Amino acid sequence: MKARNLPKDDDREKWARFAATHDPQLRHELILQHVHLVKHVVNRMGFSGSAPLDKEDLIGDGILGLINAVDRFDPSRGIQFVTYATIRIRGQILDA
Repeated sequence: MKARNLPKDDDREKWARFAATHDPQLRHELILQHVHLVKHVVNRMGFSGSAPLDKEDLIGDGILGLINAVDRFDPSRGIQFVTYATIRIRGQILDA
């Protein structure tokens, strides 16, 4: 495992605080910190410009998946948030 993939100590602390308190401000920070994942997932899914799907709609659906991932993530399970969120974002886009 590459060192850059390991969560920083402050990220682990942030997730632990959010899991304990569900602080809305901390939730907002976590969503903004990881919003780049949505565009990454949409681009990797390979929807072409000619598809009947609008890229902004896919991004909107992906953001809903990200929000859901932040709300449901359990840091005690030992997986990285990025891995969990990517699956949730992709699933939300496919469901939509």
